[in-house]
Amino acid sequence: MIKIAVCDDEMYVSKKIEEYILYFASSHRTDFNVSKFDSGKALLDSEIGFDLILLDIQMDGLDGIETAKRIRENNMNVPIVYITSFSDYSMRAHKVHAFDFIEKPFDYSHIETVLKDFLKLNAAKSVNNVTFSTDDGDVTLNADNILYFAYCEHRKILMYTHNKAVELRGGIAGIFETIDNRQFYMTHRNFIVNLKYVKTIVKNDYTICMTNGDIVPLSQRKRVDFKERLHEYMNEHLGEL
Repeated sequence: MIKIAVCDDEMYVSKKIEEYILYFASSHRTDFNVSKFDSGKALLDSEIGFDLILLDIQMDGLDGIETAKRIRENNMNVPIVYITSFSDYSMRAHKVHAFDFIEKPFDYSHIETVLKDFLKLNAAKSVNNVTFSTDDGDVTLNADNILYFAYCEHRKILMYTHNKAVELRGGIAGIFETIDNRQFYMTHRNFIVNLKYVKTIVKNDYTICMTNGDIVPLSQRKRVDFKERLHEYMNEHLGEL
């Protein structure tokens, strides 16, 4: 089931969007669950992990831009569609990674376009899913949610995502065989990084700074090769970053 949040302080707007979403779901045989919120605070207080958020920009109290900033502190990947009556908000919204915009007044065709684009994105992401074993069973997530893997003491492998660390079963070499080596690189015998989230290679030091601020070691013998691989990856994916 795909979980969608609709946040607008005008509840009749949320209700209309919900009706359009459910009509789309029925027409396209897609299973959507819609949760409505009348404020940014109510949305932030929710413990549901949403797959798509439709967020009004102009709200009393915590507006949509500030709400999105707080969402992005823990989740850089959930698509956010901004609902607005003011086109000049679009530049501000891009700073918090807008997936799309819906301008009021809107009709069904606007919601339909957004949902079709979202389903295409979802289908593309599912190709990049990877499954790992944990003591509590298998866990599947998209590779773009992974920052890096680290071998720790007591033979533990920790997988670091944007908001948590998950303990995995198996060895670091086995994990490296499981994931896409075009996106991940073993920088050290105990570490694998997602090239997408490498911020800098620390000068005069064999370490890497990730986008979340974590420091990962870089083997001296791999430094040149890593720089070449990182350069290739960035060139190939420049439009996505």
